[in-house]
Amino acid sequence: MMVGALQGATTIPQYNIAKPECATQCGGVTVPYPFGIGTDCSFNHSFIVSCDTSYEPPKLFLGDSNIRIYSISELELRIATIVSYNCYNESGHIDGYTVSIDLRPVAELTFSEKNRFTVIGCDDYAFVTGTEKDDFTGGCFGLCSKAPNMRYGQCSGIGCCELLIPKGLSFYNATLKTINNHADVWTFNECSYGFLVEEGSFKFGVATNIHTNYLDFMERIGSTMPIVVDWVIAPEGNCSTVEVNGCKENSSCYDVEGGGRSWKAEDDVAVAQSFVNVAHNWNDGRRPNEFWNAVIDDFKRRRGVFLNGNFIRAKWWDLQSKARTFNDIYVRLERQYGAEGISSVLRRSLSEYKTEYGKSFIYAGVWAFLRPYINNPEDPIFTFNSYI
Repeated sequence: MMVGALQGATTIPQYNIAKPECATQCGGVTVPYPFGIGTDCSFNHSFIVSCDTSYEPPKLFLGDSNIRIYSISELELRIATIVSYNCYNESGHIDGYTVSIDLRPVAELTFSEKNRFTVIGCDDYAFVTGTEKDDFTGGCFGLCSKAPNMRYGQCSGIGCCELLIPKGLSFYNATLKTINNHADVWTFNECSYGFLVEEGSFKFGVATNIHTNYLDFMERIGSTMPIVVDWVIAPEGNCSTVEVNGCKENSSCYDVEGGGRSWKAEDDVAVAQSFVNVAHNWNDGRRPNEFWNAVIDDFKRRRGVFLNGNFIRAKWWDLQSKARTFNDIYVRLERQYGAEGISSVLRRSLSEYKTEYGKSFIYAGVWAFLRPYINNPEDPIFTFNSYI
């Protein structure tokens, strides 16, 4: 089934043909209709591609963007991926780049479920987000203490992690973050990476991925490993109505659908509430994975959404960092309501999610939850950070 951001159906020519007098090739890439090189050769503006002959061989791009196309097939494009990275030395962060790819100007294109968001690093976590309309936030951790712990081909959280993405995503931003500025791992892992890539095309290799020069790594990923993009022409109705037209015998038709669920500020609050609730009722003799499973269950009870273990860990660490930035609001509220009154005010506001401060107030409330604990090494919540 074709998946996309649009409701309706897509009709696809069964032959790799272009419009008369239109080019069919660019640098070895076949360009079938409804795509076309130039304004008069495509089905509409969304399917225009450009052939840049300044390269040898020429390269095919989506419209006038810098999104390179590797291939066009029935229902799918394969485009070049772009890598987010952060690099470190013994003094800390020295260089980095955050990637976003935006398909929204072309409503007929969405990122395929065949892709995986992949993170490479030993002291890192990453978030990949869509727009509010796309309704998606996800993340995972890449951790390790030494290179020999990692295994070739395994992307399971030790030096490498990966995340599924939902159908219908039309924009993504890949943000990399570090836990400790690579202070304990920079001698064998100077850089971390995050990128979207077709499932199965990337194989994690310890020597080639952890130790390699970051420019070489990004060039190799960007030039050889694609992102899969679904494309759709969406007339009104579905295939049962579309296929009655005169082109039926020379067309294929696939019903498409979209959907998703957004991450909201209220979800951040629920993560904090779940963590505090579980931590204060925890038996220290149980395993860390069981602790996080209990947090996940508590969150699901509060918000009706299931989160995977990697994501809840990454979100918890990010939440601590984010909440600290609202300490000044917390102090201002404390000054206004007094030390005794602020707790009830914040808890009431957090439960209602409606305040004059909006999201800032919500995160100040999150900080109110966490502040007494994460700065106190004697408190069990502080200890739970070692579980990540």
